[in-house]
Amino acid sequence: MRTIGKYKILGRLGKGGMSRVYRAELPILRKILALKYLSPHPFLVDLIGMDAIRALFLNEARLIGGIQHPNIISVWDYDEHNGMPYYTMDYHSRNLGGMIGESYEPERRSRPISVEKTLSFGLQILEGLRCLHHYGIV
Repeated sequence: MRTIGKYKILGRLGKGGMSRVYRAELPILRKILALKYLSPHPFLVDLIGMDAIRALFLNEARLIGGIQHPNIISVWDYDEHNGMPYYTMDYHSRNLGGMIGESYEPERRSRPISVEKTLSFGLQILEGLRCLHHYGIV
């Protein structure tokens, strides 16, 4: 069983040039969260340096953690593991593809999405973007 800090890692959700995101559990509460762990690509470290990367990561967690909005993820915890910072966020297991009827089968056609559902999703995205713009993020 792999852990990061007090969190049990259940699987990787994604990775980028600066970090990896995992599906994690806080065992005491049995709460499932997303955990973002700083794991920068060596090229990025060479390009801007580890101190700058750590500062960007902390700034990202602080910015998102300071926002409370239904269309923006919430940050719950920030700590370090093996000398690298991480933070935890809400985990939502639903994805847009599944919600609109997309399939992992490339040859299978997806169901058409209704105009009402399209507008609802679009408005939620725009509300989140408006909030981020208000905080100077977008």
